[in-house]
Amino acid sequence: MKSTIFQLAVLVEVLPLSGISVLPQILVSSKPRLSVKALVTDVKASNEKKVGIMPKVKTNRVQYPEGWELIEPTLNELQAKMREAENDPNDAKRKCEALWPIFKIAHQKSRYIFDLYHRRKEISKELYEFCMDQGYADRNLIAKWKKPGYERLCCLRCMQPRDHNFQTTCVCRVPKHLREEKVIECMHCGCRGCASGD
Repeated sequence: MKSTIFQLAVLVEVLPLSGISVLPQILVSSKPRLSVKALVTDVKASNEKKVGIMPKVKTNRVQYPEGWELIEPTLNELQAKMREAENDPNDAKRKCEALWPIFKIAHQKSRYIFDLYHRRKEISKELYEFCMDQGYADRNLIAKWKKPGYERLCCLRCMQPRDHNFQTTCVCRVPKHLREEKVIECMHCGCRGCASGD
């Protein structure tokens, strides 16, 4: 109660009284500050009006679909790796290399869910959609994997021309037999080659 009164008093001291039309008439005085007694009566009056109204309880319970217990340990393990990669100090790395482990783990999670649903047919469509909605996999990356020529795409940035010099795709998208250099690393995600023909 005292902290509320103090906050109100500070709020009213900061605001100029000339432009305030929402304060009750009994609170406005000729002095630049309001009296604490007037604030206490106003707070008590506002609290008396709300007696009997219960606040709404927010529940954030997620209904897990059938089969979740089968994939949960693997996803939790990948989440733990992701947390380690995010908290890892990257002092000795280049600026672009700091995000490579995070891209790699995000790719692993998306590939795991993609393989379970599209290749092995081990999870239901409901569980697959649940994983997409909860952010366990990248929906846009999986959509690209379904298209011919993008089955092994490492990340979406590697195929966007606006993120590269000369408005082309990343060097990791070039097939191995067409490369001048045999060992390459993508600047965005550290990929060493994700062309479909490799």
